[in-house]
Formats: sequence, C-alpha cells, structure tokens
Amino acid sequence: PAQTKARRLYTYGRSRLYEMLWKPMESCLEGVKTVYYSPTAFLHRVAFAAIPVDKDTRLIDRYDLRYLSTTAQLLRERRPGRAQSAAVFGGMYYSPEHAFLAEGGQKAEYRAAMEETFPYLEETRAEADTISKDMKYGGIDIKRYVAENATEPNFYALDGQSTDIIHLATHGFYIDEKDVAANAFLANHPGDRYSSMQRTGLTFDGANATWLGQKKPDREDGILTAAELSTLDLGRAQLVTLSACETALGDYSTEGVYGLQRGFKEAGARTLILSLWNVSDRATSLFMQDFYSRWLAGMSKHDAFTQAVAQLRATHPDPFFWAAFVMLDPE
Repeated sequence: PAQTKARRLYTYGRSRLYEMLWKPMESCLEGVKTVYYSPTAFLHRVAFAAIPVDKDTRLIDRYDLRYLSTTAQLLRERRPGRAQSAAVFGGMYYSPEHAFLAEGGQKAEYRAAMEETFPYLEETRAEADTISKDMKYGGIDIKRYVAENATEPNFYALDGQSTDIIHLATHGFYIDEKDVAANAFLANHPGDRYSSMQRTGLTFDGANATWLGQKKPDREDGILTAAELSTLDLGRAQLVTLSACETALGDYSTEGVYGLQRGFKEAGARTLILSLWNVSDRATSLFMQDFYSRWLAGMSKHDAFTQAVAQLRATHPDPFFWAAFVMLDPE
C-alpha cells in the first residue's frame, strides 16, 4: 500500500534517502536556501520535500525546493500574469450507477460499486464546487464540468482555447509494463499497448466500461491517455492541476519521464501539480481548496503551494498525506 511505502521511505531511522541522495552534496550547498532540481531515472518518484534529515527536520525545512522538468526551465521567460479563465472537472460518473451514489445511495445497495476499478469520488464534487466559487469570486470566468458533464469530449473542447487554469479532480492511472498483458483496456490498443504514453492517463465520465474492454477506443471513451493528450494545444494554460492518483509517474528514458507530465508539457502547459502516489480523497480536497484560496488572493503559485503543504502537514503530519503532491516548473 502507498501509505506503508511512504512511511518506509520518509521515516527517520528507516530511510537512507538523505545519506544516499543529499548528504554528498551538502558541502556545495553552504549558505544556499533555494534549490532547483530536476531528478533523473527513478528519482522522479521521490518526494524530496519529505526526505528526513534528522528526527525533527526534513529537506523542506532547510531548503526552498523547486522541481523542474528540465534545468533549461531556468532560462524560461517568466510570464505568470493574472488568470482570467478556468475549466474545472470533478464529481464524475465513471459508471452510470454513480448518479445513484451521488444522490446519497449506499454502496451496500449497489454491489457493483464495490468491485469497480474507478469508484465514485464524492469529495471531488465538493472540491470542484468550492474551487469554482473561489475562482468566480476572484473574477475568473469559469467553465465547470461535474457529474455526467465531466466528459472527455468536454476536455477536448479546451484544445486551442485560451484557458488559463485547468483543474481535474478524478482518477489517474499508471499501468506497469508487467501488467499490460492482463489489462482489458490495453487489449483494445494492440499496436501501442506497451507504450509508456498509452499506459498512463486520466478518467472521465463512463471510464469503467472502457477499462473493462466493453467499449471500443475513441475520443469519447472516457479515458484520456498521455498519448492523446500530447496532441492537444493547451499553450495558454498557466496551471494544470491533476487532483488525482499517481499522475507524476511514468517510464524514464534519457529524454525524461514518459507519462502525463510529458503529455501536458508537449501540449504546452506551463506549471503542473502532480501526485506521486495514491492520495487521500479528503486530504486532497482540503489541500486543493487551500492552495487556490492563497493563489487567487495574490500569492505566487509556488508560495501558495508551499504554504498549503505546510498547512496540510500541520493537520496531517504523516508524509503520506502532505508530501504526495509536487509542483512541476513553478512560477
């Protein structure tokens, strides 16, 4: 389980990440506060902020850490500007019966809900509603897609549009190469089922039927892969937030990580918020609402993210909760 792995990696006395990864560099970091880093290979799966230095200290307590997709980002012109438009997705019906659950139905009355790969996420509806209200109050033009309107075609409608913020509260997935043969969704993609960009993605309305192989793949099947995403034009997006599980994961080559982050970067998005492991639905909702309230009040994206992490850490001290999300290419 993700929580067990997080405790093993980020508990002082059990973890050797500091000694292996960071301590050898400390002689070069004397007097340094801000560190820009672009991890290679499997290090893209490490929550650097949570690495324990001693019993009471983690790297986030010593350094202002800024995660980059490539160190070439340091030469990028900063054009944060003021966000004027947003698209917010949440409260999706991955199966038709999820409308029943959304209206207060109990899972005991809907047995299939207990067996689904992508269960209904109740907190994402509240998350989408609250964030949309905050944005509207801040003068941002909102397009809100919830329930049966949170569809893949509505996401495709953002292609080439002037949307500054894209917020996706949903399930994300990363299929390990060893699991490809048993996956019904990938069986419908025989030509590229081993592609890293096909094995990572996000879910929309109706995704469960597609995942079970009951629906043939098309642009309306409810599953958006990184490969599909990379063909879009999202070049006006200042921020894309993936409020979902495992969205930072992918396969690594000498050209970087192949997965959702590459898909969104190829589509033109500037800053991404991603997750390193399966996240708590409730803690995620609290974190996202806090982040947006701070950013829309005038903070930079980086400062708002850092303070929202600190707030979540104060109420949920286990790194499993507060260290799951990372901001890629902050401004």
